[in-house]
Amino acid sequence: MQYPCIVYEPGVGDRKPADNKKYLFHQGYTITLITKNEDPPEVDEILELQYCSLERPFKADNLYHWVFFIYF
Repeated sequence: MQYPCIVYEPGVGDRKPADNKKYLFHQGYTITLITKNEDPPEVDEILELQYCSLERPFKADNLYHWVFFIYF
């Protein structure tokens, strides 16, 4: 991989029931930004997405990981 990079995977979605049936469902995704930069500008750009939240940042193998959750 070349850094910075983004890795994504399907996550838990948001389900809304109505009348004992599934009324509305939004698929969720976990997005991980991996970078060598401690304070990357991409974090702010990702957080500008409408249904996005920062779950946790962490450092591993001298790389900075920023984990977000987003759904559509």
